[in-house]
Amino acid sequence: MRAKGSVFVEEMLLLFLAVGIFAAFALTVTGIIKGALSGVLGFRNETNSLIISLVNATKQLIFG
Repeated sequence: MRAKGSVFVEEMLLLFLAVGIFAAFALTVTGIIKGALSGVLGFRNETNSLIISLVNATKQLIFG
């Protein structure tokens, strides 16, 4: 039979491992979400600037 101290150490190591895995998962998910939002917002900004350029070009064609 194992001593109580070794069981406690084993449980603490498993707890630290679980916390580490959870933290790595949380950081990965956060990075994926941040990257996706940056991509969406970047696409939106590019689309807006393209539309503004087209509107300005149309104004120049119409009004000279």
